[in-house]
Amino acid sequence: MLTICLTDHNYSKWAFQFKLVLRGYKLFAHFDGTSVCPPKFVVSFETGVTKELSSDFQDWETIDLALLSLLIATLSDDAIDHVLGCKTAYDAWSILEDRYATVSRSRINMLKTELQTMQKRGDSIDKFLSKLKSIRDQLFVAGEVVSDNDLMIAALAGLPREYAIIRTVILARESSISLKEFRAQLLNTERDIECMEHTLSNSMAAMYVQVSSSQTNSEHGSSSHSHSANSLSSTTVGTIHPGSFYPSSLVQHPPSLQVPHV
Repeated sequence: MLTICLTDHNYSKWAFQFKLVLRGYKLFAHFDGTSVCPPKFVVSFETGVTKELSSDFQDWETIDLALLSLLIATLSDDAIDHVLGCKTAYDAWSILEDRYATVSRSRINMLKTELQTMQKRGDSIDKFLSKLKSIRDQLFVAGEVVSDNDLMIAALAGLPREYAIIRTVILARESSISLKEFRAQLLNTERDIECMEHTLSNSMAAMYVQVSSSQTNSEHGSSSHSHSANSLSSTTVGTIHPGSFYPSSLVQHPPSLQVPHV
């Protein structure tokens, strides 16, 4: 039932699932400290503290160690380093809460900047909104509340120019819009854009094929015409002899120039 492994970036999701499951089984008291460890040894009215382990302590310790093992099983390798040496579930939980839930002011400012400057780029709408919600969750854990409206404005600011129309429509609304409806409208717009791009791509491909075919036919016709002209030219030139235009005496024995003596 515990499907999320704790990392540096998903504490809020991990803690939400972990608390939900353990509270459902009424076992989270071992983690928040409300289930107090009973005395380890049996106390006798006659002799005082004995060396005998109390049954209440043994039962409590058995459950607590099992829960500690369960907690460790949901941690990443890096997160496990923080709880090495912990002997109770409460100790481990406290350390993890201090390590991951406590966020510095510089970290909060960085998350707010990231929320306001996040760009969709090549991500899908679902992935883009998921990134924004993850930042919002981290801010919530740090005590900073981001409203649905602020989240939607951040999302609209990060959309590319293809979403300009839906951005204008949503920002111009007088009535409020739920986050669910906002996501649905962006998904519809995403499908419309993908359909238009697909249609345009097919049209360009068909145009390219048509132009290429026309050029091929034109080049084939020019090649045939050139081949015919060359054949005719070579045939004609082959039948022409110098004697056809000039007297054979001039061709065979050109006159020599006599330079008079002075």
